[in-house]
Amino acid sequence: MKYLIPLFLFVASFESTAQKVSVKVVNTNDVTNHTVKWTLQEKTDFKIGDNIIQVENTGSRMQLGYTAKLSREKHALTLHKINMDGKEIATGKLENGERVFGPSATVPLLFNNKLLLVYFRYEADTMKLYLSEVDDESLTIKSTQLLYKFAQRNVGLFGMNSLSYEIMTSISPDQKKLLIAYRNSNGQMFSSVFSSDLSALRTKISNPLFPEKAEISDVFLENSGNCVFGLSSTLGSEFEHLLAKGFLVQRIDNSERVIPFNIIGANFTPEHLRIQPSADFSKLYACGDYSGDRNMEGVFVVELNTQQFRLSKPFVFAYPEEFKERMYKTGFGTRKKDNYTVMPVDYQLIEVANGEFALGGYAKTKYEGSSTSGRARITFLAGPVVTIFFDKEFKQANFAMIPRNHTMRSGSAGIFLPYQGKLVVLYNDYAKNFDEDLSDASVDRIRINMVKEVALGYAVINKNGKIEQRKLLTEGISRMNYFNTMNFKKLSETHIVIPSAADDKKTDMNKVASITISD
Repeated sequence: MKYLIPLFLFVASFESTAQKVSVKVVNTNDVTNHTVKWTLQEKTDFKIGDNIIQVENTGSRMQLGYTAKLSREKHALTLHKINMDGKEIATGKLENGERVFGPSATVPLLFNNKLLLVYFRYEADTMKLYLSEVDDESLTIKSTQLLYKFAQRNVGLFGMNSLSYEIMTSISPDQKKLLIAYRNSNGQMFSSVFSSDLSALRTKISNPLFPEKAEISDVFLENSGNCVFGLSSTLGSEFEHLLAKGFLVQRIDNSERVIPFNIIGANFTPEHLRIQPSADFSKLYACGDYSGDRNMEGVFVVELNTQQFRLSKPFVFAYPEEFKERMYKTGFGTRKKDNYTVMPVDYQLIEVANGEFALGGYAKTKYEGSSTSGRARITFLAGPVVTIFFDKEFKQANFAMIPRNHTMRSGSAGIFLPYQGKLVVLYNDYAKNFDEDLSDASVDRIRINMVKEVALGYAVINKNGKIEQRKLLTEGISRMNYFNTMNFKKLSETHIVIPSAADDKKTDMNKVASITISD
């Protein structure tokens, strides 16, 4: 998550007998963002002192298929220092702006007030992984550690497609430990945990045996230094099936174990793993949905004990028939005779109050069709906002669903904030849907590749699954510009800020929504 500064007062508000949700929208350049273009040019902002340091990854040059080589799949890194007025006051081109980094994308991050770069350099048939600290005054490299290296042949296009590229990082909740990990195409796994002064607490190179076709889909580093990697395999696409396969647990003492987790009850398959801690970080959970013969039939929650390499018995909840039928009516379910199933939901686990938990997320799918010219087109869709409240023993669940159907974007995710035993959900939808008595049948169905303006609103949902409030907070910005709920900053339990984002940005001016919750 990127960093934003607390700027604002509160002006407009909507009240009820229990909650008041207030918002102020301002134009400001003093906001951090993260953008990626289709060319893989990437810009990531970090708030350091009174300025923003932007790390720009230029992306690699386009290569022709028959001449493509791994050795040419490289990018340059440029650092920009931007003041509070949005003016660039300094620029630093690492390695004189030469494309020497890669082939994996460089990972920039802020850890213990240090701006770090984790990157590969490919030299003489060898991949070398480095960790560097940036001097935020001179915009140069202050120090560098060589972490890991392995032999890698200079392959062409087809060979590159089989390689694993992603560098994985995770910072512990207490901000005192950093994990850097990488798994190469031969199955060799490197991982290292660092303290706040960047000294290695442990380093491990191993060849853990993963379940068939499993890849790392999620990672979490505990305050203890133990880490968990979620293992999944794709069937079709993640919008169809992302099958859970298990977990790789590595402890701070360098012991490790793969724990299988690929079936629930009567041949149900867990999917779309997400690893999250409890509010006090004393426990670790994984959650997701599960499928039967077709799509999703319900949800699960399982507790992980990394010190004992143990999983609890999963808590499993089937979707009620009425809920499945409602999801189908909004376009996010399937029907075979009178049997309904649900499209995947991207869940997160929320600790509500007094040891009670809830799941919150939104449904997603893709639509494959053709244009008037006959060309194939794929549209990704974001669907209903879903919440599920559990009791303390995970024996009872109450479901709630807010109908929705729009073109997917980074602002499609909901923000789920626990408040006095309820959930305040911030989300984007068409403005008219906040004004009307919304029903499943009234949700607009999106035509292929249609993008319409969305507005930011909220709902208050109690633990019985009743939606007590659902109101507009602020109008949309433009058709291609919206408040990016994936990039919010939580300033307190009741105060967050959400920056804007644009899919075809034509101005450098940013809007920020500052939101507070009170009685």
